[in-house]
Amino acid sequence: MLMPRPQLLAANDGRVQLTAATAPAMVESDRTISGLVIEFGPTGYTSVGPVRVPDASRLRIPEDLSRVKLMDYHQDPPVAVGYCTAVRPTPEGLRASFHVAATPAGDAALLDVQERVRDGLSVELGELDMRGDELVDSYLLGVALVPIPAWNNARHDGLAAARGQDTTTTEGNTPMTPEQRARLAELMSKNGRTAEEEAEFSELVTQAVAQLAVDEAEAETPDSETPAPALTASAVPGPATMPGVTGRTAATTTARPQRDIRELYAAQSRILSGRSRPELEAALSDITRTANVWVSGTQYDGQLWSGLEYRRRYVANSVQAELNNYKGSGWRWDVKPEVGDYAGDKAAVPSNAPTTEESTWNAARLAGAHDIDRKFFDFGDEEFIAAYYQAMRESYAVKSDAKALAFQLASATAIAVAETSLFRAAAVAAQAVEDATLGQPVDFIYINSADRLSLLDLTEADIPAYLEVFGVTPDKFQAAPGVAAGTVVAGSKQATKFRELSETPIRVEAINIANGGIDGGVFGYYATELVFPGGIQSKTFA
Repeated sequence: MLMPRPQLLAANDGRVQLTAATAPAMVESDRTISGLVIEFGPTGYTSVGPVRVPDASRLRIPEDLSRVKLMDYHQDPPVAVGYCTAVRPTPEGLRASFHVAATPAGDAALLDVQERVRDGLSVELGELDMRGDELVDSYLLGVALVPIPAWNNARHDGLAAARGQDTTTTEGNTPMTPEQRARLAELMSKNGRTAEEEAEFSELVTQAVAQLAVDEAEAETPDSETPAPALTASAVPGPATMPGVTGRTAATTTARPQRDIRELYAAQSRILSGRSRPELEAALSDITRTANVWVSGTQYDGQLWSGLEYRRRYVANSVQAELNNYKGSGWRWDVKPEVGDYAGDKAAVPSNAPTTEESTWNAARLAGAHDIDRKFFDFGDEEFIAAYYQAMRESYAVKSDAKALAFQLASATAIAVAETSLFRAAAVAAQAVEDATLGQPVDFIYINSADRLSLLDLTEADIPAYLEVFGVTPDKFQAAPGVAAGTVVAGSKQATKFRELSETPIRVEAINIANGGIDGGVFGYYATELVFPGGIQSKTFA
C-alpha cells in the first residue's frame, strides 16, 4: 500500500545503486522474512489508486537499509517489528529481507507468517511523483506485513524456522511449567504492569511462542513417539477475561482446535500489550462487518466539488486598467471646447469658455488571512494548500466584482418620471446614455432578478418593434444585486474605469513560530474612477 507521507525520512541526493555492496545476499535465519515487496509491470491497487512501477529506477533506497522498517500492518501510529537487511532488484520486482525483532510484536508477526494468515508484503512509499498511474519517483520508507498486498505476488517466500525438523526441534527448548503458564495468564489479565512485570511478561511470551512452534512441529511429525505437551486453552485466559471481548465461554474455547488456540494467544498478547486492531477484536468476538463499518478504511475523494470558479461579470462592464500607485489624479472636460458658425471677412472667430475639473481616486484594499497549522506544509499536503488559495482568490473575485457593481450603480444618473414598461424604461435610459456621451451605445442593462424572470411572460407581440434601434437587445440584460425592483440601469463600458494592481491578489505567507503555524493570506488593491458623467443612467417603470 502506498503511503503518501513525504519528508518522514531524509532522502538521498541520488539513487542507491543496487550492487553487491548495497544489496547483500539474502541469508535466511530463524528470524528472517524474505520475499517480493513490489512487482515491476503489473498494476497494484494502493491507497492512492492504481499504481504501476516499470522498474527499480523509480525507487530510492536509503544507504542505511535499517531505516526501512518492517511494519505491523499499515496503522497509525506505526508499529515496527523489524528492519531491512538486504534488497535486490529482479526482473519480477524488488525483493527484500527483514530481520524480525525478538519482541512480543515480532514473535506474533512470525506466528502469523508461519500460519500463512498474514504473508503479504506491502510497501510504504513517500515523496511520490506520479504521472497518471505510473510511478516516476519515490522513497522507500518501510514494508508492512498484511493479509492482502497491493500487488498479488508481493508475498513472503517461506519462514526459515517454520515446521522444519532441522530448525524446529525440542532440543534446547524447556517446556513451560504449569507455574509459568499460570503466571503468564496472570500477567496477561493485568492492566497495569510494573517494569519488572513487563520484562517477565515479554520473556514468557517469547517462550510460549517458541513452545507453540515446537508443539506443532512434533505434532505433525509421523514418527514422533512422545510429542511435547501442547499449549491448551488453560494456558491463557479465556475470551471472557479479555478486555472488551465477550461472547465465548472457556468450555467453548477448549473444544476448538489447537490452531485456533494459537491465534487466540497471539491476539490476546496484542490486545493486552496495547496493540489491538479492530480486525483482530472483531474476529475474536464475532463482531460483524455490517454492524461495524468503521473498521475498514474509506475511499478518499479529495476536495468535493464546490461549484465553478467565479468569473467576474460586472468588472467587465468597466474599462480595466493597471493600478500603479495607491493614489492618483487626472482631469476631464467640464465644458468642452466647441466650434461655431463663422461669418468670415475677418469677423471674430467663435470661442466658447472651456472648463476642466479634477478627477482623483484612492486605492482601496481587499485582504484575508488565516493562521494555518504548519502540518499541512510539513507533510506536503499540496491539495489542501492549493484549495485554500484557490478559495481565497475566488473570494477576492466575488468581492471585487461587487465593488465594481456598487460603484457603477452609485454613478448612475436618475431620470425623473416613471415609464409604463420595462422595455420603455430601458430604451429611455439607453437614449440618455447616448445623449450624455455623444453617441456612445449602451453595453449593459442591469435589472432586478425578479424583473428578469418576468420577461418569460412576454411574447414577441409584447416587444416594441424598434427596440433594437436604442441598442436594447436581450444579450445586454443582466440581473444585478442592489438594483431595486421596477428599475433599469443602462450604461456604457467607457463610463467608468476599474484599476487593479498587477498580479492581484498577492499571495503572502509568514511563519508563526509561537503558534506552530504558517500565516497565509492574499492582498488586493483596486481603484474606481468615473470617466464619463452621465454614461450610466437609471429609470424606473410601473
